[in-house]
Parts: sequence; structure tokens; C-alpha cells
Amino acid sequence: MGEAKRRKEALRKVMVDELRALAAPPSEAEQKLASILMGLSAKQAYRESAEKLAWAKMKPRECHANVSFYVNADPSKQATHVVGWWKQAHQFVLHSVIGMGPNLVCITPQQRGVPETFLFAPDPEITWADEGEGVRRFYRDGILVPKIVRTDPAAATGVATIGLERLAHGMDPARVWDLIDDEMGRRFSR
Repeated sequence: MGEAKRRKEALRKVMVDELRALAAPPSEAEQKLASILMGLSAKQAYRESAEKLAWAKMKPRECHANVSFYVNADPSKQATHVVGWWKQAHQFVLHSVIGMGPNLVCITPQQRGVPETFLFAPDPEITWADEGEGVRRFYRDGILVPKIVRTDPAAATGVATIGLERLAHGMDPARVWDLIDDEMGRRFSR
């Protein structure tokens, strides 16, 4: 399998996993957590350049591991591991960034174009436990937190269902992602 085809299939798998999570039935716990997260103050975080991340061999979709590695290897010992939420119009995504003085820096490569800066809400209530074999679970007030918390589960489920159907019919994953972004933007900018 060629490299481009392998990347496309990897993206398809990631998208199916994420869309299934978005299509999950809503829960009272998710609604409560979304309400709490909306009250967290967000700061501007910026992304390190793709070139620097490639040079440092940082891995996509491995933000927690990337930040842990960086903090442990930082010769200045000034970098801190900051866990919180990447605030998006329709959801909160559990994410880790580096705290470097007053700056928040994302060192995780993105698989598609995203803005150079984004809103990030540090969440000091989050703790984590390494559970072996590279598994790290995150907790807030002793309760396991999901990777994604939706602000409007019904709307997110509708969009996710459309995305899953298009992927199942063979549409290019990058095109599906763009269509999902457009639809989410329309639904959540009202």
C-alpha cells in the first residue's frame, strides 16, 4: 500500500472513531460536565510549526504523551504539563499543551489544517493515572472524563451520522471532514 493510501485509511479510521463518539447518546453526566467547562476561562494557545514538530518527531493524536516527553526532556525544567480543554464552537476536546511561563504551546501535529492559535481552558481539576501499556486515563473529581464533551449532543449526533454515512459510501475522508466542519459551523453559529 502506498504512503498516501495508508495515510488516507488512517484518517478514515480516526474519523470513524471520532464520529462514533460524537454520535453516542447524550448523558446527564455529559450535560453537567459541559456546563462546568463552559464556565472555565480560556486562554489563547498557539501551535508550534509543523517543521519543528516533524524534526522533534512528535506524533499526531498523542498530545498527552508528546507533552510528557517534552516536559521530562526539557533541560531548562521550565516547561509544565497543562491538561485542559480545546474549546471549539460545538465541543470541548481533552488536550494537553506545554505551559512555558505565561504561554501555552501545542506540540502535537495536526492531521489537517487548523488555525495557528486556539482557545484552551486549563482544567486544574483533572488528574490522570497511567494504567500500563501506554494507557493514560483522565479523571475530574474522581470521574473518568471523555475525550470529547459536546455542548449540543443532538446537533453533533446529526452531523456525525451524516459523516459516517458518507465515509461508508467511500467519500474521501478529507472531504468528509471539510463537510462536517462546514455543517458544524452552520449549526453552531446560529
